[in-house]
Amino acid sequence: MPPCRPPSLSDTFDTMRALTFLAALALVACGDVADQGVYELPEADAGTDATADAADAADDVAADATTADAADDCDYDGDGFKAAKCGGPDCCDSDPNVRPNQAEFFDVPSACGTWDYNCSGEVEREHNWPAAECKLQGDYPDVTCVGGSWEGFRAWRGAEPPGCGELGTTMTGCTSHMPPQSADYCRPSETEQVVQRCR
Repeated sequence: MPPCRPPSLSDTFDTMRALTFLAALALVACGDVADQGVYELPEADAGTDATADAADAADDVAADATTADAADDCDYDGDGFKAAKCGGPDCCDSDPNVRPNQAEFFDVPSACGTWDYNCSGEVEREHNWPAAECKLQGDYPDVTCVGGSWEGFRAWRGAEPPGCGELGTTMTGCTSHMPPQSADYCRPSETEQVVQRCR
C-alpha cells in the first residue's frame, strides 16, 4: 500500500471546481422548473371572483323569494283566488275552503269566523226544512194527531230550525198512539239527528 500523503493544493482546487460545476447545474435546473410554472400559486383574485359569484346568486334567490312572498300576499291560502285586499273575490284568504262558487256545506265556521264559504255575502243553510210540532186536534174521543203540510217530507222538530253547526231532530210525520189520554199519544215518526251545515 502506498504511503498516506496530505492533499496537495491542486487537489483542493480540483474539488472546488467540481463543487462549483455541480452548483451551477443545480441553479440551471431550478430555473427550468420555475419557468415551467410547477410552483406557481393560483392568482390572488380567483377566490375573490368565486365569492362575488356566490353573493350574486344569493341576491337572486332573495329577489325570487321576495317576489313569491308578494304573490302569496294576494293568495295566502293558495286556492287560486286573489284576496279582497288585492282586488280579488276571496273574502277569507286564510281559509282555502272559502272561495267563490264553493259548492260544499260545512259544520264549522271558517278561519275568519264566518259561515259565508262562497263569498256571496249571505249565509245559506243546507236544509231549509220548516220547524214543526206534532199536536192533538179535536176533542176526546174524536182526537187526531196532526203535523202539517210538511208531513210526508221532513221538518225540524221544535219551534225553530237549528243554527249553523247545531244538531237538530228531524221528523217526517206524526203518529197516534193509544190511548188518546196519554201524553205520548201524538209523537213524531222517523226521527233523525242532523247537523245543520252552511256555506
